[in-house]
Amino acid sequence: MPGVVVGKSLMKRGIKVVFWGEGKVIEENLMEAQGVDMQRPAPGSRWQRLKQMRKMMNQMAKTNKPDACLCFGGFSSLALGTWAIFKGVPYHLFEQNAFPGRVNRFLAPLSKTCHLTFPLEGAKLLFSKCFHTGNPVRKIGVNPELKERDLLILGGSQGAKSLNCELPKLIKGTLNVLHICGPGRLKECEEAWKGSVFGGEIKILESHANIPELLATSKWTISRAGATSICEMVGAKVGCITVPYPFAKDDHQRANARYLASKKGTYIFEEEAFETKSEWLNDLLLDDVACQTCFEGLEQAGLDDSEGLKAIEVILA
Repeated sequence: MPGVVVGKSLMKRGIKVVFWGEGKVIEENLMEAQGVDMQRPAPGSRWQRLKQMRKMMNQMAKTNKPDACLCFGGFSSLALGTWAIFKGVPYHLFEQNAFPGRVNRFLAPLSKTCHLTFPLEGAKLLFSKCFHTGNPVRKIGVNPELKERDLLILGGSQGAKSLNCELPKLIKGTLNVLHICGPGRLKECEEAWKGSVFGGEIKILESHANIPELLATSKWTISRAGATSICEMVGAKVGCITVPYPFAKDDHQRANARYLASKKGTYIFEEEAFETKSEWLNDLLLDDVACQTCFEGLEQAGLDDSEGLKAIEVILA
């Protein structure tokens, strides 16, 4: 999503932008929902897709060689960044997490600039000229009077088994809840809520094309601690309870959550503490003062870069 946000902002300035992806179904659905055409390789092994992407980039460069490349981490950025190195095209990195990913660590030494969401924790981006610009997110219009639901539960783009199956057992009372469970996970989530003691209103969806809109109309959210999710919470002014994915590479979700908690912008709820802290969770969801404290902490964290404008100004300077 950050790449889409920055790309669209550049297009508004009259700059031609080509979007590249690795061809995952989730990625394609997201691009389609945002009205973005994406270049992608045919299905195959990672090595086959890498070779095909480089071939496609070479073909494109014969008639329209790019002035610069923007890399947001992951497999497609590995293809784009290494291609840019061999072709002498300057490239810029965007690091969304507090602990930088492997692709960005690899590409950093020859990058022109790197744009950080968080102050880095642990591994550094060697030789790269870094700017703390925040994470490019979509503009979110918020009206505090239109908080139509008490709680929004998000498990990331693919859903989270613990949030789908264990969390419903803990939530009590008569809250208004919307649970986004992830593709193909509807049955497990429905069964968990049916077996719970929850007495409020529950609606379950596999996915939704406009998560920022849901955040903006929710009082609280319980979510994984991915960088984009956190930064969209900033713009939505929503009380934030983060459940870091315990098996994330380099444990970057815990690093993200720790930084936000240091600003009082989130309450961390570890999976291993689900049973022992259920009473704490239910009390928190009814605490308006705690929710307001969370709003203020999110604002002070300075993580969001609406439409990527801060980063664009640095790149075009």
